[in-house]
Amino acid sequence: EALAGQREVKWAEAVRLIETSKPKAYDEAVAILRDLRDLAEYQQRSAAFQTQIQKLHEEYSRRPGLRDRLRGAGL
Repeated sequence: EALAGQREVKWAEAVRLIETSKPKAYDEAVAILRDLRDLAEYQQRSAAFQTQIQKLHEEYSRRPGLRDRLRGAGL
């Protein structure tokens, strides 16, 4: 619930981390995205979350390190 008011800020933080193209930043971004997935499930907004995750996959499809981490996290 504490994350609910920060959803947009956390999405922006995850994207900022992804754009650094650094493996450690990818790990941090995936951790944030897992929390956002849990929040989406709690708020019954899983479909909207999946749409945003799909956009990330498409936009950053040429980053295998990120792609592997997302898949490994079930995202």
